[in-house]
Amino acid sequence: MKKFIVIVTMFCGISVCKAQRIDGGGGHGIVKCKDGYAYTAGYNDKGQLGIGSSSSEFTFTQVAGLSLITDVAAGAEHTLALDTGGNVWAWGDNSYGQLCDSSYVNRIMPHRVAGADKILSISAGWRFSLYLREDSTVWAGGENTNGQVGTQSPPYSVNYLRQISNLSDVIAISAGFNHCLVLEADGSVWSWGFNSYGQLGDGTTNTSIIPVQVQGLNSIVAIEAGWSVSYAIKNDGTLWSWGANYHGQLGTGSLMGSGVTSSPQLVVGLDSVSMIRSDVDFTLALKEKGSLWAWGKNFHGQLGDSTKADRNIPTKVKNLGSVVDVGVGSAVGYAINSVGEIYSWGAGPEGALASDTITQKLTPSSITPIACNPVVSIYEQKAHKTSIKVYPNPTRGFVIMEGTEGTKIESVEVYNTTGISVMKVIEPENRIDISGLPKGIYFIQCEVDGEVVVQKIMKE
Repeated sequence: MKKFIVIVTMFCGISVCKAQRIDGGGGHGIVKCKDGYAYTAGYNDKGQLGIGSSSSEFTFTQVAGLSLITDVAAGAEHTLALDTGGNVWAWGDNSYGQLCDSSYVNRIMPHRVAGADKILSISAGWRFSLYLREDSTVWAGGENTNGQVGTQSPPYSVNYLRQISNLSDVIAISAGFNHCLVLEADGSVWSWGFNSYGQLGDGTTNTSIIPVQVQGLNSIVAIEAGWSVSYAIKNDGTLWSWGANYHGQLGTGSLMGSGVTSSPQLVVGLDSVSMIRSDVDFTLALKEKGSLWAWGKNFHGQLGDSTKADRNIPTKVKNLGSVVDVGVGSAVGYAINSVGEIYSWGAGPEGALASDTITQKLTPSSITPIACNPVVSIYEQKAHKTSIKVYPNPTRGFVIMEGTEGTKIESVEVYNTTGISVMKVIEPENRIDISGLPKGIYFIQCEVDGEVVVQKIMKE
């Protein structure tokens, strides 16, 4: 007789994953590594981590059942991943139909989005999703309170994929809080959705369900839709912004709280910009040589300049080397350096910084490295003669390992999250003392009657 059991973790040596792509949501983050797996950390009340539970994680943990991932995106409380076959996987909050599965049921595990095939690019809005197909068509689903999925409101939500009309030759997409931007092959930018702050860039503050062209832009190579502001990078490396400016998020040096700008303005003091990321009223810009710059709201230290002062011009983020990718959450910044290490700063609930129990950092610091392929979600094997319980969890010192009567634990080995063994005990008499280890996540590997059982535990 066989049964399905959850194998919490396994190790493939002590190699550490090289991070390649990162994004943040309302209170969680997701990273795609060179090994093709996706890893999440942070708040998990809607299952947005995709780990088969609603428990928050304070370090990056592998998303269940996914492989060959090429890109990732995070919304408020839902998450998307794109694989090498052009398929999209979605999980988390579905209260507005943003998982595009024709339901409004949350999912704690990834599911393949029906009809989302031959996808080139994904972008997660606050409570909606945006996709670019190989044929240059754009599709959306989820919240529609301001026409962000391209149809009249009501309905206030669309729980399936629908095509955005009046677009052609689209090469890039970006979903913001409740508006969207797309870039066409001729270098023009088009937008639709909420526009009370002028974030559509058409010279008005009129919301539109039909794409409108952003005024005065040409030769654009990259775009970013933020909370209530929009950005575009020209082929000469200059950066342009439009929309709200209540925290200086336009980066133009104008007075903060000066209202709205409905046409593009030049961001001051920046050149050679290669990437732009924006979330709740703050923005990060990456320059070609790897330096990172920030401006806008800074109440939680999300600008990474060691202060909490808002900035209306770009300020260099501290403590970073050469950066290759950038992500943002509601009040969190993420960066990946040239060797694949991840840095985080700002503030967030329950693990959004992926730095154990730390909830605020005013400057970037590296997070715990991700062990190579550490988690296997569901694995079929012969049933053990006995099961092992490990408790208390969390613990401050002793860990008790309890099996059925007659069970003998031959050895116990403790690993940290990078896959390095930090303790080994032969014939432990069913308990070990880890009080001497630093706080954090550990993996307890028990050898029982020739079999290996692994459990995860938190040291407080």
